[in-house]
Amino acid sequence: MGKKLLILMLAMLFSSVGFIACEGPAGPAGATGEDGALFCLSCHDATAMDQIETQFAQAGHSEAYTRVTSTSCAPCHSHEGFVVYGNNGQVPLEDPFVHGSTMTCGTCHSHSNNGSAAVFSDEVPIRFNDPVVMLTGLEDVDYGDNSNVCARCHQPRRTWATYDDGIGDMVMITSSHAGPHHGNQVTPLMGKGGDHRLNNLLEGMGPTQHGTESTCVSCHMVEGNHTFKPVAAACTECHDVTDDLDYNGKRAEIATKMETLVGYLVAQEGHAIERDSTGTWVVIPDSMVHGPLHFEDEEYHPVVGQYDRNVYSAFWNYMTVMEDQSGGVHNPPYLEALLDASILVFQ
Repeated sequence: MGKKLLILMLAMLFSSVGFIACEGPAGPAGATGEDGALFCLSCHDATAMDQIETQFAQAGHSEAYTRVTSTSCAPCHSHEGFVVYGNNGQVPLEDPFVHGSTMTCGTCHSHSNNGSAAVFSDEVPIRFNDPVVMLTGLEDVDYGDNSNVCARCHQPRRTWATYDDGIGDMVMITSSHAGPHHGNQVTPLMGKGGDHRLNNLLEGMGPTQHGTESTCVSCHMVEGNHTFKPVAAACTECHDVTDDLDYNGKRAEIATKMETLVGYLVAQEGHAIERDSTGTWVVIPDSMVHGPLHFEDEEYHPVVGQYDRNVYSAFWNYMTVMEDQSGGVHNPPYLEALLDASILVFQ
């Protein structure tokens, strides 16, 4: 056998081994006649990859993140933090990161998960697909599909009890970032997260079909859309919706109620607070602040101060609906009921 022919045969052998290895240890069985190379190319075809990269560039997840040096923020604000947090079994990080990278394909997709094979879902290797540990102490959430990747970060970090010690009739809002946290979608979907003390009927409302029969990926990733932005086409199988996802005018109704509630909240008065020499928050005598929300830089922001408990509860419910960012779509009955109970505080 000639030397050139031997080299050629070895090259072909190594090439075929490389393609087969691309399937990964947990890869699904391919269609009849499909080999490893075709399986890989079903996603990694140049045209498909260009489309995904173009879409992902339009997603907020592709933007540069901050707070990577915080152990509580890094798991969702950097690629490295997300992977390490997942590989450690969703146990809080002990060490902060000096630097952090933005999200990439490998943040959600991988052929391995802490030494084990990743779960293949719809022939796509997902890095983490196990039930999600809720950071506020609620029971784990399991959507049963790729949506568990989304739920890891799209959940609240705080509850109304974070600021309310239950003593007296007043509550101190001690942070200009008070609220459940940006992107708290998991709990509103499940009928949780609001301050139910204003109406105990809220406690039994629970999730709609959006939280039990539909999931994040079924609405936000129609045909593999990596902008993650929902489109009307995702809804029309079940609903007759407008292009802005309004169904029977409900989204418009909720927007009106949000405007009504925020109008009440910005007009409220409270007491200014500060830390004393021991670091304890105390009321500044004869002081007054307007809040608990104020409008700045095209957004409403919490105002540090002490407020009547019912005003605080209405504030918390406003923040719950606002940070959900769906305009009520995720769970219309629950989110509208939160607003209704809160508006009654001022009427």
